[in-house]
Amino acid sequence: MQQELVTFGFTEGDVQAEVLKTTQYSTEFMINGQRFSIPVIGRYNVKNALVAYNFGRYFGLNEEEIAHGLKDFQLTKDRTQWSKTANGADILSDVYNANPTAMGLVLDSFAELPLTGRKIVVLADMLELGENSEQMHRQMARHINDSFAKVYLFGTEMEALYQELQEKQNQIYYFEKEKNRICSRF
Repeated sequence: MQQELVTFGFTEGDVQAEVLKTTQYSTEFMINGQRFSIPVIGRYNVKNALVAYNFGRYFGLNEEEIAHGLKDFQLTKDRTQWSKTANGADILSDVYNANPTAMGLVLDSFAELPLTGRKIVVLADMLELGENSEQMHRQMARHINDSFAKVYLFGTEMEALYQELQEKQNQIYYFEKEKNRICSRF
């Protein structure tokens, strides 16, 4: 039995997607002239949708059926989940089993998102990363840019990111978990 290989991506592959628009609550993209929408932000989620698209095609679904499924899927709780505060501010929560890949992708997507108002980032320790934990926390600095008005960091592991951001980010606040000490830079 010979296996079929199908590749996908944005600029290369058998199936290619073009991201058309990202809003706070959705990302629209095109595959083979057909418009699709997913109820989440981020180019990385379009890649995930391409996997679902290819599986749908493999199992005989038509473009309309796939579009309907993608538009209405439900994310895992606490993955790029929006909520509103009492004063009307929007909060993007992505706290389910945080890891460097997911945190970096969400930060990049949040930075690119066209929103009014200030963007404030609150990050806490990513746990169970082993001996490379400090380096992995430090690497999050490349995902934090000037589009963020303030950055709040919590926990002993986040001290590495705080040190890395000292010269890059003006409004950074660090809260040590163990010592209840607050550090800040304005």
